[in-house]
Amino acid sequence: MKTIIDDSIDSSIDTITPEIIKLYSLLAPYVSTGRQINGITHNLNSPLTGLMGSVELMAMKYPEFSSDLDVILELSKTLRDSIAALQNKYEIETNHTRTAININYTLKNNLAHLRADLFFKHFVECTPEFGKDIPNLSGSYADFALTFEEILLNAIDAQREQNEGWVGVRTYRQDSSIFVEISDKGPGFTDEALRNAFQPFWPEIKEIDEGRVHLGMGLFMCKQWLKPYGGDIELNNPEEGGALVRVRIPADQ
Repeated sequence: MKTIIDDSIDSSIDTITPEIIKLYSLLAPYVSTGRQINGITHNLNSPLTGLMGSVELMAMKYPEFSSDLDVILELSKTLRDSIAALQNKYEIETNHTRTAININYTLKNNLAHLRADLFFKHFVECTPEFGKDIPNLSGSYADFALTFEEILLNAIDAQREQNEGWVGVRTYRQDSSIFVEISDKGPGFTDEALRNAFQPFWPEIKEIDEGRVHLGMGLFMCKQWLKPYGGDIELNNPEEGGALVRVRIPADQ
């Protein structure tokens, strides 16, 4: 009886380990912050609630200062809403329970959260066109939200060196599928990108400006997140320039 020992697993681990180590080394600070986000938001909310209550009492006690105190109160409410949005993003994107997913709502949330990116907020024009006949899907909110966020970030990043940009978001239903198209006016996909964009660790793992990290895993992970739903992703360079990413998801989930 001949015994065959398959050492391919060990060799695969030897090959991938340096990339995994580099990946985790760059992600570790973000993972650490993520673990503590609930505590951080709670610690911010408690004194903020106390501050807002004190300002309201001062406005009643000193009506002559009410206009100035109203400004403080409005700024405090803006801060409170930002903290709540951060906490909500963390909670819904770490909850993998299967639920009803509204694609338009998910994309609107993505765009709202991305306004934390100052380049996107101040220098990128965004023109969404949300279809009205998009049925709900059944799945994990995180799978869809993270997929769209990765594609949107790619569109934004492709235009940073231009100092301004445009991102188009379109949803529509055609036959038995839901389509999400995200387009930009960047340089478009190179031939190499069209061949390799869905490969893990392509082109490389690296830390880029403003504390951002390029993992080389974005579109690869997007395909993994969409796989349970029979979804797929198509990359295009439109004739008018820029790039277009089209996501197709079967509507009959």
